[in-house]
Amino acid sequence: MPPNAVIAFSAVPGLAIGLGGSRLLSNLFAGIAIQSDRPIRVGEFCKIGGDTGFVSRIGLRSIDMITLSGRITIPNNKVEDATILNYSDRSNAFADNAAITQGIEIEVKAPDEFGTGQLNETIRRISQFIDNHPNLNHPVAHFSQEDSKSSTLILTAKTSTDNWNDFLHAKQELSAEVKTIIAIVKNLKHTVSIDYQTPRDKRDIVPNIIRSAVNADPDLSITACRLSSLSEYSIDFTFLIDSTHSDVGKFFDSIAAMKGAILLAFEENRITIPFPTSVEIQRHNSDHHITSSR
Repeated sequence: MPPNAVIAFSAVPGLAIGLGGSRLLSNLFAGIAIQSDRPIRVGEFCKIGGDTGFVSRIGLRSIDMITLSGRITIPNNKVEDATILNYSDRSNAFADNAAITQGIEIEVKAPDEFGTGQLNETIRRISQFIDNHPNLNHPVAHFSQEDSKSSTLILTAKTSTDNWNDFLHAKQELSAEVKTIIAIVKNLKHTVSIDYQTPRDKRDIVPNIIRSAVNADPDLSITACRLSSLSEYSIDFTFLIDSTHSDVGKFFDSIAAMKGAILLAFEENRITIPFPTSVEIQRHNSDHHITSSR
């Protein structure tokens, strides 16, 4: 072979070895930095770049993570260059038999009709649930108002786990409970409308009717009842209740019984519900009939 060709081909292995050696040295030095700085540890729940999971191994050349889709290996130099979000709590990391604690964060849009009182009650009940849950602790709950009608509940808690199944189960339990609490709080505020032409003597007994219907259930209590608004066709009473029901199904059964008792008392006292409500009922029945026919 010509001398120039021999020199060119002999440089290729050296170049390959040099490039490979530089990558190896880069990963080794990054691995030493990770081991010394310890931004992550085995068992911790982290987000490294775009990957989220549990760290299962930290080596001199790479780390392993268990993600939802499987096990991935990330070179140490990529880890060192990436932004690391560590969800784990190290406050008890050196305690004997201490489990690694992972953070859970949930954002839920609150119903548009929720006022400040309902938002605060929702947060109180969520914090109480987390405090009483065997696998959740350290509740931090608050709400953010983007405008006068829209609010977002922001909830964080911690759970001790080292695998995806337990972590997702704890997050699912919290998410489900949040939706249940929102539904309960939504049913702690009610509005009852009577016809605008209702005589004064019958109008005056409406708060007592409501109070009796609520207090008929020992696990329900009324906290406020007032005349809230007037319109061309109705007089509206808004009332707030509280509940000590521990079972969600029984709570909603109580709400149904309370509404039935109010309707029955209205019939007995000849108190009329406004006509537009009847129109809406007829429209609903008509729409249901059309849908059934189709």
